[in-house]
Amino acid sequence: MVAMKTLTVDDRELLVNYVVSMLRNIDPEGTHIGESSAEKAISICEEYKPDVAFLDVEMPEMTGIDLAKRLIDECPGVHIIFITGHKEYAFDAFQIHASGYLLKPVSEEAIKENLDYISTLINRGDKRIEIRCFGSFEVYIDGKPVKFARTKTKELFAFLVDRNGAMCSIDMMCGNLYPDKPLSASSKSSLRNLIFDLKKTLVSYGYDDVILKNRGLLGIDKEKVDCDYYRYLSGEEEAISQFTGEYMTQYDFAEETRANLMRRFFIE
Repeated sequence: MVAMKTLTVDDRELLVNYVVSMLRNIDPEGTHIGESSAEKAISICEEYKPDVAFLDVEMPEMTGIDLAKRLIDECPGVHIIFITGHKEYAFDAFQIHASGYLLKPVSEEAIKENLDYISTLINRGDKRIEIRCFGSFEVYIDGKPVKFARTKTKELFAFLVDRNGAMCSIDMMCGNLYPDKPLSASSKSSLRNLIFDLKKTLVSYGYDDVILKNRGLLGIDKEKVDCDYYRYLSGEEEAISQFTGEYMTQYDFAEETRANLMRRFFIE
């Protein structure tokens, strides 16, 4: 594990000290501070630049969700982990792309698992594509949303991610991205424009090797991205806990995968 800087915020000072104590046991080379005031946490965040912020959800000054948004504004690369006694805020937490959601009483083992995962992300490099499929489909680099010139370009990328590394033909991509249009020279030309636009977008962010092409087939290099869906399929506990029944909600083609995930969810 790399040495990390953490910030713990809870209006109960005893809990702050308890979590900070566990963090110092887990990561003795890191720097771990705590605050019982949300406003003070915001004021120190920009200068301190924590790698991880552990936040309570219910606090008197502001909710942990609102605090997380403020901390992300001040320090875009911060990973947010909520520690709470309330399950019902999980959806709100993952809407802001929290890295973890731990229920009280929290254990040192649970905190260590989350830090180990975040440590692997830090070790992967400063610029790695982060893909969120649970909920709506979103793409981030350095914690900031990737800007796609066309909504269909983003949808094409989502389709390739959904295919889980399988190579896709032009006909397959046209059928899923233009389900109401017959396969024609026009629809194939539109798709080729999307492919060009997708590659151009990724290259502009410094990624020219995420999309694989072979004899007219297109796919995604899974090793080049960090994706909650792929981590779920690999059996990672944190990713499994993040799935709440929603998957690429804006795309109809994702329904089959969502149904498969739901079946697997109930079996597990």
